[in-house]
Amino acid sequence: MQLYAKAVYYELLGDYPRGHRIKEVISILIKELRVKEFQEEVGAYTLSRYGDVEFSVEDSKEVVNVASQLTELLEEVYRIVKLG
Repeated sequence: MQLYAKAVYYELLGDYPRGHRIKEVISILIKELRVKEFQEEVGAYTLSRYGDVEFSVEDSKEVVNVASQLTELLEEVYRIVKLG
């Protein structure tokens, strides 16, 4: 997801954001595009998931689902910004 977010950032803004954590990269993208609603969604998710935690099968399914939704949202942001 981090590399995908960087690719979207590059396509939209012509540069790569510095950083390796997905939260960091998305935060930079959000700042640049000023998409505050998305920042709240990602912030809540990442805060609830990061740390020393064991993941169940259900947690894994949820992570895949969120990654899929994030990909769709980044694609939509890309289309809106790129195509106006």
